[in-house]
Amino acid sequence: LNHQWQGKVLRKYAGMDGIASPTEGKNTFKFASVEFGKNKQLCESLGINKLPTVKYFYKGQLLSSLTGGAKKMPQYTDAFETYQAATPSDLQFEVDLQARKASLQEAMATSADSQDQQQPKQKVSLKERLSAKINA
Repeated sequence: LNHQWQGKVLRKYAGMDGIASPTEGKNTFKFASVEFGKNKQLCESLGINKLPTVKYFYKGQLLSSLTGGAKKMPQYTDAFETYQAATPSDLQFEVDLQARKASLQEAMATSADSQDQQQPKQKVSLKERLSAKINA
């Protein structure tokens, strides 16, 4: 592992096999560490462009994604503990919520693109804008 604190997280929550020890009433996690330089295509397909990045999945669907160094350690552990204690219906609700957010963002981007195509932007120089303000 490239980051010392990342190793601490994995040791705290995952055994040597990368699977969190099952605790009664808590969810089990599998951990994977991916070498960015050797797996750029995979990382790009997952939207990973900054390191370190931690992604939480439930049944193959994204729950959340966190990016940042050691200062974000409390957020990583809070998310892990929250998801570990969550019920299956809570996790499914979060997956559905994330999917709706992604669909909404995609729809907004598509709408903005179509508006840009319908209304060509007029380029106005700074000089023209200042002149218009002075003459107004």
